[in-house]
Amino acid sequence: MMASKVIVAGPDLRALEALTRDMRDVGIHVLGADDGSNLVRECIRLAPEALVWWEDWLTVRSLDHLRLLAQTHPLPILVYTLEDDVRRLEAAVEAGVQGYVVNGYASARLRSDLAAACARFRREHALLRALEELSHKHEERKLIDRAKGVLMRATQMSEEEAFRWLRTASMRQHRRVGQVSRVLVEAAARAHAINRAGLLRMLSQRYVLVSAAGCAGTSAVAQGALQTVTDTVAQVLSELQRSEVVHPYRDLVGAAAEQWARVVAVQAQGADLWPQLDEAAERLLEAAERLTGCLEAAWPEGRLNVVNLCARQRMLAQRYGKQMALAALGQADAVAAAAAAAPTRAQFEAALDALRQTPLTSERVRELLAQAARTWRVLLAACHGSPPAWDGLMGAADELVSVFDALTQQYEQEVHRLIG
Repeated sequence: MMASKVIVAGPDLRALEALTRDMRDVGIHVLGADDGSNLVRECIRLAPEALVWWEDWLTVRSLDHLRLLAQTHPLPILVYTLEDDVRRLEAAVEAGVQGYVVNGYASARLRSDLAAACARFRREHALLRALEELSHKHEERKLIDRAKGVLMRATQMSEEEAFRWLRTASMRQHRRVGQVSRVLVEAAARAHAINRAGLLRMLSQRYVLVSAAGCAGTSAVAQGALQTVTDTVAQVLSELQRSEVVHPYRDLVGAAAEQWARVVAVQAQGADLWPQLDEAAERLLEAAERLTGCLEAAWPEGRLNVVNLCARQRMLAQRYGKQMALAALGQADAVAAAAAAAPTRAQFEAALDALRQTPLTSERVRELLAQAARTWRVLLAACHGSPPAWDGLMGAADELVSVFDALTQQYEQEVHRLIG
């Protein structure tokens, strides 16, 4: 099908007048003429079916005009020129031109030249659509494979069972299998990022707790633990910087890294600087809370809050132990310390109750929750001894980290139940 409505364009408006007359004589409706400076705007305003460009010697500037039009408002482009340089022809095709006719135009050929350019444009765009569809199907297959992997790791399903789960979920939600797969893969990645960002919260408090244990003379317990915390923070920050899910929040990761550097700087001074160390750790905690909160809030309907809630328990346990440890070292009045630690204890126990009520439960989850409750009571007893039982405190704090690590991973693996 040939275009019946066109715009003529080129730097020589007088030459375009003759072209316009000749096109109208053969029944082609010319909507207007442009020197190229307003080409995109005029094509959008007049909505031609094709563009005819006439220029004796096609310039780089003219090619730029045509390229911009092809990229922003695609339509068939026919160029008439006197230039037969092959390199210029190739540049024109690269710019998005469908028809390139040398030695000017002839009235008898106008309709056939235009029809050929339009046919080539339709063919190019049909191929482009087919390529895009093929690419989309390929990406969808990769997403489905990744989603099956998530399900197989989380539930020990076979590959066939995982695909059947995806297909059932897609039918229930009236969505394509690829769409359900994308949601599942993104949810799993975001849940993992929340877990890792939440780990920074815990490490901010554990660093001070381990430092206090070392100061109290429990070197057998604390030896190497401070270096482990340091290495883990570096690993987590590096992982978060590389994560695609966290990419929109790179500035928050950077802010957490800055606060961590301050913690290390205070510790390196080696003096009795507990208030400064604790203050720096609190700033790191705040930065990690902002990052974790943003990751959770970005997912609809609060579906991943159980992952964040569970991951936060690691921090609260270490925070409570830290608060009581600093009081035991004489860094705070015992009564005041107990009062300051009371909200931490209340938050931990309320969250533990909330986790018992979550629908994401299994025999393994129930076992871990029961173990967490028992270990929490051991931690409380160790903290409230006179003096505190440092070995018991550190042992319980370590075990609570391990328990809630395992529990958070369980909730990560159960995220498919929130999606399906």
